[in-house]
Amino acid sequence: MAIPMEAMTAEKAFIESLPEGDAKSIIERINSHNWYVQNPAVLELEASGIPRDVGVAFVMGRSVYQAAEGSAWRAVSFVENFDRWATANDDPQQAFIAGAVYEAFFDSSGAFRNIRKTEKLPDLLNLLQSPRWRSARAHFLATLGDRRDTFYWLPGQPIPAVQLTLETHAVEAHWLIDRAVVLVEGFEARDLVRPSRDIEWSVRSSTSRESIIDEVSEYTLIPHSSIALTVTPAEAAEGELRIAPNQVLDPCLLLPLTRA
Repeated sequence: MAIPMEAMTAEKAFIESLPEGDAKSIIERINSHNWYVQNPAVLELEASGIPRDVGVAFVMGRSVYQAAEGSAWRAVSFVENFDRWATANDDPQQAFIAGAVYEAFFDSSGAFRNIRKTEKLPDLLNLLQSPRWRSARAHFLATLGDRRDTFYWLPGQPIPAVQLTLETHAVEAHWLIDRAVVLVEGFEARDLVRPSRDIEWSVRSSTSRESIIDEVSEYTLIPHSSIALTVTPAEAAEGELRIAPNQVLDPCLLLPLTRA
């Protein structure tokens, strides 16, 4: 699977150079940042199939992923259900997946993103675990190069177990989180609770178990299914969780990682 370099490092110019037609039109509409334009375009893609040209398929994957990150619901559904939708795992299908995961880490000029697009990424990377998508996985790992050592987990490796422990104490009818300790197998534990800074204020005094697991998954890239949650004491297991006004729960503390 040979992806044209321009599709990776000069995406806008690559799209502009495409001949007028359905594929170019779909890509441009998906890139519109307008849900009312993006969603019908994704429906057209579902009906017409992935373009046969691997460069176009790669850029199509980039476009659909960025639309999914922007919450265009048809794009979200397409990414989440791609493995069931795809009727083959040939080069165009591989290129589409490779483009989607590339978009999460690299910008339109091929520069590595300081802030990754991670909201839909754990499930997509879990998809790359499958032998069915080995070509897309190989392309992704090759583009990362030496950066592979900066990740808790990447496709092709065994998925590490993650223990998330929330230590709380009771305050009236709810439970304040004192510590949120994340222990990824093979790495040093991290507490995600820290004091707030003078310029910070809590935009959410209450939180949920699900949202904390989501954040751990986004920053470690490890699928939700591998994250085990424990809340202490046991009475807090089903209670309302809150963050103290003078504290924040900061998943950025998971990075950079330190091996045990």
